[in-house]
Amino acid sequence: DYMRFSYGGYAGGETGGDSNTTTRAYKGPHPGGKGGTQTGGGISDRGNAGYTVGLTDGVAGCGGHTGKNGGGDGSASGGGGGGWFGGGSGSWESTSAGGGGSSHVHSTLFTNPVLKAGNEAFTSPTGGNETGHTGAGLVRITFQPAPDPADL
Repeated sequence: DYMRFSYGGYAGGETGGDSNTTTRAYKGPHPGGKGGTQTGGGISDRGNAGYTVGLTDGVAGCGGHTGKNGGGDGSASGGGGGGWFGGGSGSWESTSAGGGGSSHVHSTLFTNPVLKAGNEAFTSPTGGNETGHTGAGLVRITFQPAPDPADL
């Protein structure tokens, strides 16, 4: 019962995705790391008994750290994804995955900003459709023509 797998949360959007829940028969369900939001980092999975040492939640620009168990063993869980606010990590004790980090756009510099999360479909750079994006993040900026002074 030691090997249970948990998938990390998607990144991007106003709120990064939560990790899916992993379950171990003798310890019950563990939610894994939570996604980062526009105002705070994701909460990390602390496990049932507090065995994890050095675990941190997500913060501005950084995902949470998975820590290690009290005996010094390294973690088998996933760290949180970075972003505007990073996602929370999984925990050593539950071997859960980390949450995704959030995206952000300065609302006074851009008109009608749209943030797409990794679980949403959009037009890819090659013209097809994709859900999520592999590799580096993607930013699409569309310039609007300046208004004609006669129309003002």
